[in-house]
Amino acid sequence: MLLNTGRCAVCGEPSPGSFIPCDRCRCLMEYRASGKCRRCGIDLAGARELCTACRDSPDHSALAAVETLGEWRGPLREWLSIYKYGGDARMAGYLADRLAELLRRRWPDVPIVPVPPRALRMKKEGFDPVGYLARYLKKDGFRVLRILRRLGRATQKGRNRNERLRAGALDYRLKRFAGNLEGSYVLLDDVTTTGATLEVCASVLIEAGADRVYAVAVCRD
Repeated sequence: MLLNTGRCAVCGEPSPGSFIPCDRCRCLMEYRASGKCRRCGIDLAGARELCTACRDSPDHSALAAVETLGEWRGPLREWLSIYKYGGDARMAGYLADRLAELLRRRWPDVPIVPVPPRALRMKKEGFDPVGYLARYLKKDGFRVLRILRRLGRATQKGRNRNERLRAGALDYRLKRFAGNLEGSYVLLDDVTTTGATLEVCASVLIEAGADRVYAVAVCRD
């Protein structure tokens, strides 16, 4: 676990406060390229509105839009890795503050639905990174609805999008108490790779009556 030193957890340089990145790392974390795909949030790289993959995809997406704080690289990757894999919950505050800024800018009054973890991971590690971020956001005034549950034990690491979307590979359900949904919702995740998890969760919400589903994640891998 990290000590409360007032130094950047990524590079060790002095920082403005405990578990806050130094100015240099913060600038690198908060840099955002102009021009993102309005559906999946990936850098457009010269395209307009939709990236090549979304433009050429024949399938209708259940997601109206996806936003991330940044790419899975540099100081943001290091910060999230210490939090997600190192299990240091104190790293969540900075990430939650950034997510709150993004949510207030894009979807200020839309309820947040955290993507649930594998039950096996929770049993083994006892730490839910997404759930912990959701707790911070709830304290910050956001409405958080824990209405999804995940079935199955398999991890999705190393699988491509088609493998993840294959029947049975991703099994998310609505909790019984959730009832019929209406209006809009924002899914919350820590890392999105192929977008399959967010797509499946969005489909569950849409089938339950949601009008529109957006998604926000810390990083895009």
